[in-house]
Amino acid sequence: MNDSGQFYYEIIMSASFPVKAVMVILILA
Repeated sequence: MNDSGQFYYEIIMSASFPVKAVMVILILA
C-alpha cells in the first residue's frame, strides 16, 4: 500500500472499536 494507506491503517489499528466501526461504514458507504 502507499504511504497514505499505511497512515490510515495505523490510525484504524490504534483507534477504539466504535471509531473503527464508523470508519468502516464511511469507507463502505
